[in-house]
Amino acid sequence: MSNKTISLLEYEESKPLMKNELKDLEKFNKFIGIDVFTITARGGIKAKQYVGVCQIGNNTIEVLPKIFSKNDKLKDEQDEEQSKIRKNLLYMLSYTKNLKFKETDISSLSKNSTLFEAIIYLFAKNLIELLKIDLIRNYETREENSNLLKGKLLMSKHLRYNLFNKAKFYSQFDEFTEDNSLNKTFKLTIDKLLKFTQNSKNFKLLTECNLILQDVTLNKLSINDVEKVKFTRLNKQYENIFNLAKLLLFENSIDLNSKDTKTYSLMFDMNKLFEEFIFEFIRRNFQFRFENIQSEKPQKYLFIDSPKFILKPDITINCNKDNCELIIDTKYKKVNDIKSDKYGVSREDVYQMFVYSKVYNCKNIILLYPKYEKEIENVVFESEFNFKLHIKTVDLHIDLIKDKEKLKRELNTLLNIIQNDIKQ
Repeated sequence: MSNKTISLLEYEESKPLMKNELKDLEKFNKFIGIDVFTITARGGIKAKQYVGVCQIGNNTIEVLPKIFSKNDKLKDEQDEEQSKIRKNLLYMLSYTKNLKFKETDISSLSKNSTLFEAIIYLFAKNLIELLKIDLIRNYETREENSNLLKGKLLMSKHLRYNLFNKAKFYSQFDEFTEDNSLNKTFKLTIDKLLKFTQNSKNFKLLTECNLILQDVTLNKLSINDVEKVKFTRLNKQYENIFNLAKLLLFENSIDLNSKDTKTYSLMFDMNKLFEEFIFEFIRRNFQFRFENIQSEKPQKYLFIDSPKFILKPDITINCNKDNCELIIDTKYKKVNDIKSDKYGVSREDVYQMFVYSKVYNCKNIILLYPKYEKEIENVVFESEFNFKLHIKTVDLHIDLIKDKEKLKRELNTLLNIIQNDIKQ
């Protein structure tokens, strides 16, 4: 049976699936430990707040963020719109996962590429460019029982293995080799992706990478093994592509290993992704304006005797032990009710910001939401409890690569308003 691709927006329902396909999806939810998909009454699936791609049996399911779409639903003919959504998601991931994709590479992606194939292409293309220039070799410590004495003799092991064989030596030595942990990580990633890619161009690129790494052994690695890889000035150029390899190997990646089911997943919680992207975008573009920009710090406890109620605002600016100049809390929610006196903002969100204002002694707090159909300009609620609550949406419908200056101007205007208020 050929592979089938299903593209959905968050919270969009698919067409009805076969019973065996739904069974595989139920297995997937159970093994990954979160309900990425819900089974609907009509026998389809509905994506929740997780975006990304997973392969379950013969289905590749691609879930795209709704905040990037100008329409309520994606239609088959809207290839251009889907392509822009994928590129925007990759742009966000390049910020949040320390991947540093080249913007030109993202822009050049085929509009028909699925998200998974796009990520494979970015990995394979960047890796082969590096391998052709400089295949990393370094010294690896080896142990070997051979006819030649290399390095130092390991006496205890020598006696254990060679008590009755005087011709062998159990020794330990350093070997300058390409068969090192860095290259093993790449080899393992390539081997995994070759099993899943359906794109001939990607298959060719991965195969070329494999040929260059043909003398590297294909061993299973744990996340602890991979984390031991260290970067110096000699291999620093590989750090970004290594981060992507780790993501592909370990980020929500599972293999159900049943007789007829091969499953792979690369899913991201949009609540977290939106928060991390806004933080990184502000940090990279506005750090020259502020002394200190932190994510989920400083953390404080609401009650002295109970560590259960911990406070960790999404973004704090110029925070010290006495006060905070600004707190920004991102909410990945739909707020469009501009006619309402509350603008569709929940009282729970407002109460949370009130607690932040008191605990962190902060007089300016921003509730930042993604824009859906309508934009909310900077709305300010001034409290008699000596703090101002700013409510704002940011427009991510744009092409984030071509029009990132628009997002920069939008956030710059908001920060200017806050800073001017602080100075008064």
